[in-house]
Amino acid sequence: MRLLQVNKAYFPHLGGVESIVGQVAEGLNGRNGMEVEVLACADGGRARTELINGVRVERAATVARMLSMPVSVDFFRRFRRMAARADAVLLHHPFPLGFAAARLFARDRPCLVWYHSDIVRQRVSGALLAPLWTGMLGAARRIFVSSQRLLASSALLRRYRAKAVVTPFGVDLRRYAPSPERLAAAAEIRARYGAPLLLAVGRLIYYKGYEYLIAAMRRVSAVLLIVGAGPLERELLALAERIGVADRVRILPPAADLIPYYLACDVFVLPSIAASEAFGLVQMEAMACGKPVVNTALPTAVPEVSVDGETGLTVPARDSAALAAAIARLLGDDGLRQSFGANARARIRGHYGIERFLNDVEREIRAALAC
Repeated sequence: MRLLQVNKAYFPHLGGVESIVGQVAEGLNGRNGMEVEVLACADGGRARTELINGVRVERAATVARMLSMPVSVDFFRRFRRMAARADAVLLHHPFPLGFAAARLFARDRPCLVWYHSDIVRQRVSGALLAPLWTGMLGAARRIFVSSQRLLASSALLRRYRAKAVVTPFGVDLRRYAPSPERLAAAAEIRARYGAPLLLAVGRLIYYKGYEYLIAAMRRVSAVLLIVGAGPLERELLALAERIGVADRVRILPPAADLIPYYLACDVFVLPSIAASEAFGLVQMEAMACGKPVVNTALPTAVPEVSVDGETGLTVPARDSAALAAAIARLLGDDGLRQSFGANARARIRGHYGIERFLNDVEREIRAALAC
């Protein structure tokens, strides 16, 4: 069985959606006779075809970007050819180029959609594209959703509840084993930046809520590392300077291996402020490394993954004082921090294992094709 996965980007581009596309591609390729290909857009503009960890990846030439989305005529040509040899097409939402190509060239192919999050901020463009979303969601044989909370809170998804399947993401705990090399790298990070150490990971964009975390640093005696890149970097650094915490806030470029940073930190913080943060994969990765999490009470899977009072602390979104109080509580109680960290790793093992995730995805894809 041939599966074509379609998304705007693919590894080495870093992002939550891209991580899931990669897990599905590498996890299902060669599994029980499945063959997975990926179509994405080239970050640098030029088209190319690659073999990445055994997965064939085609990157379409990109001529421009509009509203953070690639514009590519080459994408349609490649989609038409690749869809023609696929038994099923898995689209990742929101990606209008992929949805448009599927409506044009995959009407005779079973299509599935992975609905990652609602469109929260781009209300005008979201309204203009609404017919595209509803047309594709209506035609899809399955709609993957990461949590029951997202399914319940999304007005758009409620229309398609009958075909939606809740499939929580998974983590391969073996990849997060604290090897001697990683422990040494973690010790070097702590020596370089100091302790206690807080960590946040993700793109420097509005819904991550980093301005509230930086503001919380006025009440916290610790060093904060934010690993990520994005359009708000200069603004966030200026905020840290303005409120007098620049000496304890560091913004570092994206790292190919984040595990030493997870191992180095005392507390992981996910201060997101909008439902665009549908799951928070990075908090799962921190939990897999045995770290307690401070997250926010979003109407998505975020507070469901790391549970308040069990694996960390959950606070209201957009509340710097609450963030500071939760962080200070964890930093001031070694036993609580260690207990939450142990619970965090156990929760990943029990609820978010990679094999369970891949089994669920494969089962639903095969069931969709059998319809």
